[in-house]
Amino acid sequence: KNCVVYRMAAQELKDDEVEKGVDLGALYCGKDKQIVPYVLQSPMRYIQGAGVIHHFGRYLGAINSKNPAILISARRQKALQQDLAKTFASNGITATYLTFGGETSFEEVDSHLTALQNDQLQSKIDSVVSVGGGKNIDAGKLLAYKLNVRFVSFPTIASNDSPCSALCVMYHQNGGYRCGVNILCNPDLVLVDTAIIANAPPRLFSAGIGDAMATYYEARACYRNPKGVNMLSANITETALALAQLCAANLYKYGVAGLQAVERKTVSIEMEKVCESSILLSGVGFESGGLAAAHAVAQGLSASKYIEANWMHGEMVAVGCIAQLLMEKNLDEAMKCAKFLIAVKLPICLNDLGFDIGDAKNSKQWQLVLDTIMSPKQWFRDNMECTVTRELVVSVLKKGNELRKAIDILVGIEQEL
Repeated sequence: KNCVVYRMAAQELKDDEVEKGVDLGALYCGKDKQIVPYVLQSPMRYIQGAGVIHHFGRYLGAINSKNPAILISARRQKALQQDLAKTFASNGITATYLTFGGETSFEEVDSHLTALQNDQLQSKIDSVVSVGGGKNIDAGKLLAYKLNVRFVSFPTIASNDSPCSALCVMYHQNGGYRCGVNILCNPDLVLVDTAIIANAPPRLFSAGIGDAMATYYEARACYRNPKGVNMLSANITETALALAQLCAANLYKYGVAGLQAVERKTVSIEMEKVCESSILLSGVGFESGGLAAAHAVAQGLSASKYIEANWMHGEMVAVGCIAQLLMEKNLDEAMKCAKFLIAVKLPICLNDLGFDIGDAKNSKQWQLVLDTIMSPKQWFRDNMECTVTRELVVSVLKKGNELRKAIDILVGIEQEL
């Protein structure tokens, strides 16, 4: 009931206020920071397993939904239509399908609102279900928010931790980051069919590991810093830190075997544990545990047109993770993490990304990367205990290249022995 009340209150915001997002700091701490409480947010329900799509209609009963709007791409609908139709029919579900256009933009969301209004369906829809990747899911969150109905997240890839959070990352229609929108409520239900995820390209699974690997290190940095706050502008609970720590422990233990299972397009217990870590533990961990330098560096790297065009978010976060550990002067942990990231086929430095900062043609992009890292939008950079300066960022990214060379030399020696 609280979720519905929050959504009703949020609906009263004007469009420009919605675009800026909800001020969670004012919600939890008061406008004048009268209090900084310990806050944790999470999805209401999480269901994971191979073949859960066949029971989806029954699971919708948990949120009392009989008339969902299904936001899904044309390609994905073609692949899953038969399974969805069967489970909906057997559970008395009447679904309305909305074709996702591919970009998480306000225009995309508004086009679906208009279509529902024109077809006189808006009043009948009692939930929005996003079936697809992170952009689809974030668009669905905002659509449900504007319709004032429950939201169901159904990720078909495990490349990021968007499915469990209340954050919508919005883009312009033609691409390019626009803003983040906090909608107060996490999904009412998250459904993860690991058989579907196992059949997605392994690179997507690997990128999800990269995004999730930073969760613990960033939450730890926020926790250690007396002034550190999570993405809710609140203090970090012991629970959030423990979940983030479990996320890293699972990835270290099961990450390589989990990726190998996906490369064989099979579901294994290791693959299940990695999915849970990349989607649930990382999703709750980053939002309630907080972000720090790893994601600030990743956001900066995305400002390079070359890097953005060729690398995924989780791959950039992997590079940022090593940069953060080097900022902390934690060489042993950086070495351990780097070796693991390499083992799951992720980049750990600029050279791995094919971005040479010594090349004159990259000069403007390099400066843009640094400008973005140091911009106010990456405020979570200051969750680090150390002071993050432009010079420090340059230094650790260069050291990341050196670390990669050192690891390659050590691996070569080990192979010779």
